[in-house]
Amino acid sequence: CILGGWSEWSSCPCSGMRTRHRVINTFPRCGGKPCDGALEEAPACTPECDKQNAKDCRYAGWTQWGGCPKTCGEAYLTRLRTITAHSVGLGAHCDSDKEVQMKRCDIPRCPMPHDCKYSDWDEWKACSATCGIGQKRRMRGILQVASNGGIQCDSASLRQVAGCSLKPCEDDPVNCTLSEWQ
Repeated sequence: CILGGWSEWSSCPCSGMRTRHRVINTFPRCGGKPCDGALEEAPACTPECDKQNAKDCRYAGWTQWGGCPKTCGEAYLTRLRTITAHSVGLGAHCDSDKEVQMKRCDIPRCPMPHDCKYSDWDEWKACSATCGIGQKRRMRGILQVASNGGIQCDSASLRQVAGCSLKPCEDDPVNCTLSEWQ
């Protein structure tokens, strides 16, 4: 968020409160920090109502509508204007609500996210050994890939491996050794 500079102080109206304003030049986008600080200050002052003729608050023209910050979903366009002259005496006061206009962007709804979907597991394949200890495996496929921000498929989830043991081998026994994890 970026705040604009302060306007000049208004004269001291009969209310005894002078004011100055500023506007939001750039609204936060994509997780940006919100504006920090007041848009209006109004300290007490000594009224000058009897000394001046009444003059209403005046505004500059509107800026062009800003671009829509999103391509889908809910978002708003904004446009701004600044105060060119504060009210004098009993003139109509400036209203910060009249410095910003917003309207909804005319954009489509965002598509729903779709997560990855897997097929059912195949049957276990035959054991890799005919005797002793071996491995068996099974596979599955992808039915639907993720889209629109859904949970992605994990290639590690496409294959399962498990140990299998069969009858003992008749050769000389050999002690098992394990390799390092990979």
